[in-house]
Amino acid sequence: MRECLGVNLTTMQLPSAARSVVVNLETAAKIAEAVDEKKPCITKNLTVRGKINGGNAAHVFMDVPVGVSVGELIEKAGGIDGVYGEIIMGGAFTGKSTELDAPITKTTGGILVTIEFPDLHGANVGLLVCACGGSEERMREIAQKMNGKVVSVCRCKQAIENKPGAPLKCLRPGNCPGQVKNNMQFKKDKCEYIIIGNCSDCSNTVMASGPKMGLKVFHQTDHVMRTVGHALYRTLRVSKQVDQLPNGK
Repeated sequence: MRECLGVNLTTMQLPSAARSVVVNLETAAKIAEAVDEKKPCITKNLTVRGKINGGNAAHVFMDVPVGVSVGELIEKAGGIDGVYGEIIMGGAFTGKSTELDAPITKTTGGILVTIEFPDLHGANVGLLVCACGGSEERMREIAQKMNGKVVSVCRCKQAIENKPGAPLKCLRPGNCPGQVKNNMQFKKDKCEYIIIGNCSDCSNTVMASGPKMGLKVFHQTDHVMRTVGHALYRTLRVSKQVDQLPNGK
């Protein structure tokens, strides 16, 4: 709304407050099917990608019946290539881990099979929870899968919780206030690693001070980005990406 119409909504407002409706491409197509063909939403278009036999190219499946298992679609794409880290239903930022026998739903857009997680060998971990990425629960799951010990949790000061337990909303998306204070707290709590889930701008502010304090940064999307060959979320500079794993690679 802000970028297209110049309207800065509050965290409690829906796009209707700007006299607008926001839909993705598939939703628009499904609306047309419902109106023109009287067809209910019983199929999905989705992508399977990642640690799949034959390479990590995207496998797009059209009009898949809702209820088909995740495992069936992965097999159609070629099957899992050896040992993997996890299977994600959804995207790298806000998707959730799933199992092979889980059914796809009308909101499923993608299935990602990732490489194995790095092993932090019980190192102390801090979580920086942001409205851009996964929930604290999801970040704790990632820390556990990396064999890390969560000793500190901070929240971006622009991440607003409108209702107890509700998903966080960003007060000013794309305009990060900086994360020095949170990094200082992680350092005080004796964290060796921090897990973040921020957008590129907020990740940039983390990297401006975190590594200087000796904090090693792992973005919650790292295992996905490494799987598909995408640049890691660290800084806004694209000329060099610094990968901080336990083995130093």
